[in-house]
Amino acid sequence: MLWLFSTWCHTCVAGVKAMQKKQAVWKKTGMVIIALRNFNNGGYPGVDMPTFMQRFAPRLKNLDNWITGEASKRMNQDLNQKKFPDIYFLIDEKGWVRAVNTAPNISMNLILKFASGTSQ
Repeated sequence: MLWLFSTWCHTCVAGVKAMQKKQAVWKKTGMVIIALRNFNNGGYPGVDMPTFMQRFAPRLKNLDNWITGEASKRMNQDLNQKKFPDIYFLIDEKGWVRAVNTAPNISMNLILKFASGTSQ
């Protein structure tokens, strides 16, 4: 899962909390989550990614299936042209994008089906 979000976004806070609650599922299924703050935080002020994760999902820190960081300007131009504050891509082991959505806390069933291999 490649997830781009902004740290000022309330659905992003809810999403990271929901993803943290399902960490055992992600670990069991081998799902890797790459969570990147939108380039320049989508143009609005907000905390940096380490502060955001520490505040809202501290149990995800230093896990081998969670990678956090900052999206480049080019990445945002290519993957988030409409400048959504919260967008994710479910990518299979072959590199195919299987779904694009927002707000993991609302679309969790889609992510769970993908992780279990039942959505393909």
